[in-house]
Amino acid sequence: MKINDKIEINNQKILLASILIVIGVLCRIILHDFFNSINNPWAEFGVLDVFFVIAAVSIISAILLGKYYTIAVPLIVLAITDGFYAFVNPVNIALYPTWLFLFTSSGYIFIALLSLYTKKKSKLNIIFIPKILGVGILGVVIYDLWTNFGFWLSYSRVGWYPISLEGLATVYIGGIPFMIWHILSTAIAITVIVIPLVYLTKHKLIKSEPMLKPVEKYVIASAT
Repeated sequence: MKINDKIEINNQKILLASILIVIGVLCRIILHDFFNSINNPWAEFGVLDVFFVIAAVSIISAILLGKYYTIAVPLIVLAITDGFYAFVNPVNIALYPTWLFLFTSSGYIFIALLSLYTKKKSKLNIIFIPKILGVGILGVVIYDLWTNFGFWLSYSRVGWYPISLEGLATVYIGGIPFMIWHILSTAIAITVIVIPLVYLTKHKLIKSEPMLKPVEKYVIASAT
């Protein structure tokens, strides 16, 4: 591949990454108020969040961009939107312990890397749809198990939950409605996005074959 071709491909990836970041930020901010206003069946447990936005961005960045973008794109979206919410409501800063932020960030990174691995082992065809859907659901389940543990670890320090297995169980049981919503919303988002990608790839309108060099694998593993 010529140097000019590499530069052009990199420029295209930067442009696409920028578009994904803008879309992710706008969707998370706009849809946040929309879903908060919906009366859901388990309202007593909390509102419908927009977890699926960054989950979808994580998966799509892994499929279309790969490499460093797999981690960078969702983390930038997360940082910008969390910064926005902290600016709008400064109380959020006090209610969002650093430990919990590390758990949520690493959870999204895991979803992205799991999607990247799946993309490397598969082509964007009709069979890829159930594969990435299954991987997305698996990633959501692991994300919720991981972040619920982080939630208990963070808030048990300030007395919200007992520092015991009983306290941890309480958090996991309380998180079940959120996990159900996360699975449903993410599955719908993945289906809506991936089907057009498969169609465009089949008709050779887009081409995506993310490859990782050894040094890039080490960087991604270290970041995770």
